[in-house]
Order: sequence, then structure tokens, then C-alpha cells
Amino acid sequence: MNIDFRGHQLVVVVDIAFNFRDPLQSLKPVLRTVDNHPNTQFVVIDHHPLRQPKEPRSNLSLVEVDSAYECCFGHPSDELMVVAAICDRDEKVVRKRITPEFKKRAIGVRRAAADILGLAGFRLVNLIRRRQWEFFEALAEEPQKLHISARGRRKTTGPISPLLEAAKAGI
Repeated sequence: MNIDFRGHQLVVVVDIAFNFRDPLQSLKPVLRTVDNHPNTQFVVIDHHPLRQPKEPRSNLSLVEVDSAYECCFGHPSDELMVVAAICDRDEKVVRKRITPEFKKRAIGVRRAAADILGLAGFRLVNLIRRRQWEFFEALAEEPQKLHISARGRRKTTGPISPLLEAAKAGI
């Protein structure tokens, strides 16, 4: 994706999907973007180890946090970040905050995120931004057989989830 950051003073990237086997290779596109926008300050926040560049950039801050719960810009909100920690299977920090409601929401978010050819991406972010928790909770209540996935991706050959289809049509 090519994004024009001209006119933006600050860009914050949270929980970026780096290649864990080759973090330096993942860092290269970030550094190219940072170098192409010298008047923009970039902040990258992640709970996985970040590879520091050999040549630091004055307009780049790489911030490592200890857990998925803390992997946010600002103070963590339980409403969002407990669900994020459950989804990321990084529950040690939030263990005492986990409720059945948060577990159900996390199942629904994971199911929606697995629909990479449909609901995942901007559509999913918009549902979370609008706090459509009822949708995610309902998605979690659908039978597991409607949400067969492998390596976090929904299988396209299985049965169709009525809720996923309705959400795709309505967004």
C-alpha cells in the first residue's frame, strides 16, 4: 500500500506485522517510508522485538512494550486492549481482567479477522472503531463449523457464516 504522508506531522503505527524470521527485511520498507517523509515524525509501537536500524533516523521512534495489552498509543483501554490481548494469546498481564464477555468478543474478532478475503482489514477496523461488540459476540455464538480456519485464515471451501456475509454486504 502506498500512502502519502505529506502534510502529516505525526504517524503512529501500532502492532505492525513484521516478519519475525527476518525483522531486518521487515524494517526496510519502514525506513524507506521514513526517509521519503523527513518532515513527518514516525512512531512504531509493538510488543514483539523491533530491530533497531544501523543508522538511526531522527524522525523515527521504535517503541517496544511488554505485552499486547500495552501495545497501543496512549493509556490502554480494557474495552479494546483486553480483547486484543486475548486475540493475541498474550493473556498474562490481563488474566484478572478477562470476563466471559471479553472472551466472546475476542472469539468474534478472531473469526472476523480470519476472513481475509472479506471482512478483515479496513472493514474489521471500522466495526471495532464503532464498538460493534454485539456483532462480534453474535459471531462467537455461531457454530464452530462455520468458522474453520488454518493458520489464522478462514477456509473458503467451508460453510458460509450468515453473519459474516451480512456484515460484508452491509459495510
